[in-house]
Amino acid sequence: MTDLRNTIAHILEHKQHLAEANEATIQQYVVLPILRALGWDDTNLASIEVLPEYAVTGGQVDYALKVGQKLTLFIECKKWNEPLDKHENQIVTYAVKAGMPIVSEVPPFI
Repeated sequence: MTDLRNTIAHILEHKQHLAEANEATIQQYVVLPILRALGWDDTNLASIEVLPEYAVTGGQVDYALKVGQKLTLFIECKKWNEPLDKHENQIVTYAVKAGMPIVSEVPPFI
């Protein structure tokens, strides 16, 4: 958990640079470092765990996470200051169409 704490501290220390960042920048400088700190490997081609721009019926989810061959989590990224409640239906729709068994909203921690 130290890696995660350090990663989040680093992001918060530099969050002023993210105020106008687009979704791709948030993915690169916020989401991927957090996933790596949590132990997800986005570089191992032998066992692809982190799938960017994962196609689902009706669109693409920003990230799908797999354990083995099973989809376990979808992540939808938005701009730093974008209110997430406006997009709740989007991720729920993606999850339902992909047959994801559980959908949970996690409040922003930053």
